[in-house]
Amino acid sequence: MQPQPLPPIRTSHIPESSYYGPRPTISNFSHRDPSEFARLKLSLENLLPPGATELFKYQVLVDHLQLEEARWIADAYLNSPTPFSDTMALNDKFGQPHQIALRRIAAVLDSPDIRRGDVAAFEKFALQIQSLVGMLRILGFEGEAELQCGSHVARLLSKLPPEQRAEFRRCMFHRGTRTHTLPDLSEWLKYESWCQDSEGQLAVTGARERPVPRPDGRQSNRPTTVLHGGNDADKKPEARTLGSSFKGNKSKPYCPFCNNEEHYLSQCAAVSRLTKDQLTEWIRSNKRCWRCARSHQAAQCNLKKPCSLCQGKHLQVLHEVNARSPKVPTATPAVASQATRATTEVLYLDRPTEGRRVLLKVVKVCIHYGGRTLNTYAILDDGSERTMLLPDAAEELGVQGPPEDLPLRTIRQEVQTLRGASVSFSISSPCEAKDQVQD
Repeated sequence: MQPQPLPPIRTSHIPESSYYGPRPTISNFSHRDPSEFARLKLSLENLLPPGATELFKYQVLVDHLQLEEARWIADAYLNSPTPFSDTMALNDKFGQPHQIALRRIAAVLDSPDIRRGDVAAFEKFALQIQSLVGMLRILGFEGEAELQCGSHVARLLSKLPPEQRAEFRRCMFHRGTRTHTLPDLSEWLKYESWCQDSEGQLAVTGARERPVPRPDGRQSNRPTTVLHGGNDADKKPEARTLGSSFKGNKSKPYCPFCNNEEHYLSQCAAVSRLTKDQLTEWIRSNKRCWRCARSHQAAQCNLKKPCSLCQGKHLQVLHEVNARSPKVPTATPAVASQATRATTEVLYLDRPTEGRRVLLKVVKVCIHYGGRTLNTYAILDDGSERTMLLPDAAEELGVQGPPEDLPLRTIRQEVQTLRGASVSFSISSPCEAKDQVQD
C-alpha cells in the first residue's frame, strides 16, 4: 500500500500585540539645540499614554528638561490649568524649523570642504543632509517651507568640489526644475553616495584578486663586515651597522659664559649675578652674539625659539640686554624739515557721511496685462527668486490667478507666509513699450 502524502503545513503570520524588547526612553533636552528639542517632542508624542492628565504629562516633561532656561519657562506655567500644553510653548523658542535648518547648515559649513575623491567625507555630508530633510519633514507645513528654500541648497553646494556641483546642476536641468530644494539635493547625494560605494567595493575586490607587492622603504639594519689588508690578519673584522649615523644625538647643555657643558646659560649662577650693564659689556667686549651669547655674529645666529616674554628671537636670560630702552624726548628746534615730518607722521583723511539714508535700486517700468497698462516703479532685488506685485497694482490691472502661499524669510531669519496668487504679466521700459518681458 502506497503511503499517503502529508498535507502541506500552512503558517499564518499573526502580528504581535506586545513588545518584548527594551523599553523606549524619552530624550533629554540639555542643550540649546533645536534638533534635540524636536527629538524630545517626538518621543513625548509617541510614548505618553493618550488618556494621561495634563499634570502627569507636565511632570514627565519637566523631568527631561535639563536646560536651565527651559525649566524657567516650565515654572511659569505651574498654576495653569493646562500646564503641559502651555509649556510646549518652548517650541516657539527652541523648536522653530528655521532654527533647526540654520543650525544644521552652519554645522555642515563649519566642517572642512569635501576634497575630490574623499568618499568618506562625501558619505558623511550626504547623511547629514538626509538627516536634516527627515527632521524638517516631521515638523509639517513650517518644515516644508524650509525644505523648499533654494538658498539653503546654494550654501550647501559650496562644500562640494566644482565637478560635483556641475553634475548636480546637470541632473536638475534634465528634470526641468528651476529651483533646487533640499529634498532634491538629498536624493541626488544618496544616489551619488551609492555609486561611489559601489565603485569602492569593485576596486577592493580587484585589489584582492591581483595582489601587488608593495616596496618596503625601510633601510636594512643588517651588519656589514669590512675586511682590511692581509697584514692585519690578527685583528678582528670590524662590523658596522648601516643607519647608525642617522641616529640623532641629543643637544648637550652648553654655557658660553663659563665655556663648559655642565649647564645652560639660563642656569648659570655667574650670569644671574651680573647686572644688565655688566652683561652688555661682556657681550660687546668679547664680540658675542646678542641673541645666544655664543661666539658668532647676531646675523649668523640660527636660534629659532622665541623669548617667552617679548616673542623676540633671543634667549630669555638675554631679554633685558635686547630690550630697547624708551627714547627720552629731547627738545627739537622750532623749524623742522619737511622730510623729517613726512617720515614720522601719517594722516588718514575720509569724507564724512552725509546721512543715514539707504538708497535702493529703483527703476521706472511699465506693466502690461490684458490690454491694460500701468506706469510705476520697481525695486531691483538681486537675491530674490520671485517677482512680487503689490495688491494695489494688481487690483488696478485686474490681475487674476490661482491662489498661492509664498513663504518669505526676513533679514531677522523669520519666516512669514504671504497670501496671494500666481499670475503672469509683461513688463517693459516706459520708453520702449514694444520690447516686453514676460514674467
